[in-house]
Amino acid sequence: MKLFYYIRRLITIPAIERKLLVKAFFLSAAVKIMVQLLPLKYYLFMIKASPKYLLPENDKPQAIRLARKTMRRVVRFAPWHCTCLVKSITLKNLLNGLGVESDIAFSIIRRNNSDILSHSYIKKDNKIIYLRNIGFPELCELRFKKN
Repeated sequence: MKLFYYIRRLITIPAIERKLLVKAFFLSAAVKIMVQLLPLKYYLFMIKASPKYLLPENDKPQAIRLARKTMRRVVRFAPWHCTCLVKSITLKNLLNGLGVESDIAFSIIRRNNSDILSHSYIKKDNKIIYLRNIGFPELCELRFKKN
C-alpha cells in the first residue's frame, strides 16, 4: 500500500524535478559503487569537473535549492547508505549539470593521536551549501584545483 503512495507522490512532482531526481538516484548508485570499488584517482575526474555552461547569478540560488532538495530525496529513499563523499560527488555533478560552479572540500581531523576522521562537503564562494562542517577545523581543509 505504501508503494502506491510513493508512486503517486513521484507522479505529482513537476517534470523537471522528477527528471533531476531520477538522474540523481542513478548517479548516486554509480558513485556509491565507484567509491566502494575504485581508488580515488579513478574517479577524481568527477571531483575536478566544471560546468559546461554557467547560469546567471540571479538563477543560481534557485538551482542550488533544487539540487539540495533532490539530494535530500535521494538520501531518504535510496536503499544504500549515502556517505558524505557519495552525497558530495553526486551533488557536485548535479550542480554542474544545472550550470552552478562549486567545490568539494575535505576536512580531516586526528582524535586521540590515533583516529583520523574525514568529512566532505560542498562549497560555493567559500560558503558551505550542503553537508555542513561537523566540527572539523577549517585549517585542515583540502581542495582540488580544476584543470
